[in-house]
Amino acid sequence: NERANARTNVINILTTVRENMWRDAFANRSVFEIRAYLFAVCVIPDEQSAKARAGGFLRRSLLGVFNPEAITDRYSQRHQAGRALAAGIEETVRVALKKTGLDPRRLHHGQITALLRYYLNPDDHAPVLSSINAHAIEDLPAFDISKEWRYLKIGGTYVRAVTMRRIPDETFPAMIQALTALRHPLWMSVRFSKIPKGKELSRVKIRRNLAEALNLEKNHNLKADVAVQEALELERELIVGDEQIFLGEWVLILGELSPAQLELTTREVKMAFSALSGAEGLSETAANLQLWLSALPGSGTGAGDYRFHRMLTRNLADLLPVFLPYRGRGNPAVLFETREQTVCRYDPFRADLPNYNALVFGASGGGKSFLVQNLCMQLLSTYPDAKLIFIDKGGSYSRFAQIFGGSAIQVSGKRDCAINPLDVEPFEEKKAYLQAVIGEMVREEGRTTQNDEKIVIGLALDKARERQEVLTIGSVAAALREAEYDNATYREIGLRMSRHLERWTSGLHGRLLNNTRTCLKVNASIAAIDLKDLENYPEITRIFLFYITEMIWSACQANPGCKKMIIFDEVWALLGDETGGRLISELYRTLRKYGAGIMSVSQDISDFKLTRHHAGILANTGTLFILKLSSAINDSEIRSALNLNDREMELIRQLDQVKGEYAEVLVKGVETFVARVKPTPLEYWIASSDWADREKLAQVIARVGADAAIGTAAGTAVDGKADGVATDHAADTLWESVKEIAYQSETGRVNSWL
Repeated sequence: NERANARTNVINILTTVRENMWRDAFANRSVFEIRAYLFAVCVIPDEQSAKARAGGFLRRSLLGVFNPEAITDRYSQRHQAGRALAAGIEETVRVALKKTGLDPRRLHHGQITALLRYYLNPDDHAPVLSSINAHAIEDLPAFDISKEWRYLKIGGTYVRAVTMRRIPDETFPAMIQALTALRHPLWMSVRFSKIPKGKELSRVKIRRNLAEALNLEKNHNLKADVAVQEALELERELIVGDEQIFLGEWVLILGELSPAQLELTTREVKMAFSALSGAEGLSETAANLQLWLSALPGSGTGAGDYRFHRMLTRNLADLLPVFLPYRGRGNPAVLFETREQTVCRYDPFRADLPNYNALVFGASGGGKSFLVQNLCMQLLSTYPDAKLIFIDKGGSYSRFAQIFGGSAIQVSGKRDCAINPLDVEPFEEKKAYLQAVIGEMVREEGRTTQNDEKIVIGLALDKARERQEVLTIGSVAAALREAEYDNATYREIGLRMSRHLERWTSGLHGRLLNNTRTCLKVNASIAAIDLKDLENYPEITRIFLFYITEMIWSACQANPGCKKMIIFDEVWALLGDETGGRLISELYRTLRKYGAGIMSVSQDISDFKLTRHHAGILANTGTLFILKLSSAINDSEIRSALNLNDREMELIRQLDQVKGEYAEVLVKGVETFVARVKPTPLEYWIASSDWADREKLAQVIARVGADAAIGTAAGTAVDGKADGVATDHAADTLWESVKEIAYQSETGRVNSWL
């Protein structure tokens, strides 16, 4: 209970600090949220009003004097017709957007009012549209507006409009990203309307006739000839094709806290316009107020209508702001920052993922374990009861496990780390696993277990089970010698394998593996198992990995409703042969139905590619995390091993990281995007494996008074149970030390976030 309470306390503190970090980032304009709104403005023709206008002032006056009810009824009918037309447009647009995979939401009155209030009062923070209180219309403008020659001043914000003065020479898809990727707070108003095709055709024909008339003169006019050809081509497209003519206007409303910053932002925006194939942006002066009012969300008409340009459907489509930074899907279990300084969400247990598995690749020191721990820390905020098991060589996750009230286990040659890899139940269901373990112990170098050998192992297991309920390596070795075989070949195989198995019953092998019971147990919901001390004994390490994998399998089957994530960090040795590869591949294939995912971490892509089951593992991996890779790795090797395309390879080459601030990672799953892992100081000091950071933290631990706990920081195991008092003391001391060193960070941000 104490460990559970400690875990809950740590999760709550980290969640609060993380939420406040993002809140401050939005308030300080270092992170933005990009939202897209679509407003349909319906203009309803009124035939009676047109007739009244044609009849002059007297007729309009008499109509109202002698039949006022007719006016009321007419406007009521117009209102109903307008509602029906708007509803039809809304449904058409909604269906079209859903076909593209989007999920549009209709804004209710309170949300629209809040949006208008935010536009009219740029000093306010962006509204949270899920919790909006309706405001009275007269309360919307909260600040005075001062109109200067080059800008407006609204409250403490300096506002300016920049419009598209000249349209691009040519357009292509996604080119509008030059504007949408600007890292400044701004509103982009794109208003467009379709011109009736018949009216535009008449206009084009008049232009063509004028150009042809110029060509009839004695001196041939080259410009007129070009104009005739362009007019003919446009006529053909309008008559034969699906092209339409639209009027479009692009207005960017900038808001900065000083005139100097406004000038810098304006210059950057005009440069972004120039990047649109020759387009030109205009910094407005006298028209600022009119354009600011015309760009009001939902405004259909206004005094700024003179910035419209004619263009075809295909050109307008390329200039609509529909290519926005990725926002993610599912629950916001994990929050990343994008390169555009926006926030995107990621949920490793999202329902539409084919599985919950992941692969993590990165260079040495590239932040692989840091990424994994940051994912897990954020994951615990959404799934506080999730079970996390880390298996690595080096203890990178021991600090994490201790702080969250889990077990940090360092496997060594001591008796208290002993296991019985054959003590699994039920026997018949686990027989394939038992055969794999014995096969691994007796196989000869460079050979896989043959069919005859598998048969002999199966017979020996049955024989040993008849003699005693709990199998041991020694009992199976004896059964291999003494079993009754049908032919001499089987008997020869049994004797040979018995000799091979005997060496596992004595020395270090026997002390760790030839036991009647298992001392090493993982009972905590968060556990970090460090196999570093067994690195010089790869055979023993592989058997431990076999047993740990089986233990994980059983735990997942026992509680399928609980979210689970198993992390293998640099332990590809398990995949070294056919049997081990099949075992781990089976985990990747079937863990999803138990609410579990497996995450494998490696710095060497060639290790992964050389495994016999890498294709099957990759096919059953829902998400790839690729950090900055070593320059020594060949691009073609990366591309072929991970099935990457040219665009993804280019993104990988551009990945960057700034120590203590962020690390960029390519996330490839249902969608592909570049994310920035942005930790709080607390998360940084929990997860950092940098040697200099470790030294600093060790000094703080000593100062806090953890001298007695340093020796037990690995969480030793005694008789299968962690030494509770020492482990709890070490965890408490470590957590207090992390908080102290985080509070002493240069910016002191943690104090304000708490």
